[in-house]
Amino acid sequence: MRDNGDDLLRWLAKRQIARICVVSPHLDDACFSLATFLRWKALPPRTVVTVFTEARIDSDDRHTRAMGFNDPLQEFAARREEDRVAMQMLGVSMLHAGAEVD
Repeated sequence: MRDNGDDLLRWLAKRQIARICVVSPHLDDACFSLATFLRWKALPPRTVVTVFTEARIDSDDRHTRAMGFNDPLQEFAARREEDRVAMQMLGVSMLHAGAEVD
């Protein structure tokens, strides 16, 4: 069985799909789950929209502290920048929707 993506490209062309939008719930989910797919240059332009990209100062900070950040705002600022760089490396556009985590 061959797996070079020809079937997928034909499927997209038949449906005249000119852009792919991946909706990701959290920062880094798309990169970790779909990196090979997202970086495939034969596909139409790809965009990743990440939903939960913000925190409040009063968000649960247990993970924040465990990761060495001072507060949730600092953690999420660093994670958004990390996500931006990862998407740039994959060659895809991205949008942070700005929904807040608890």
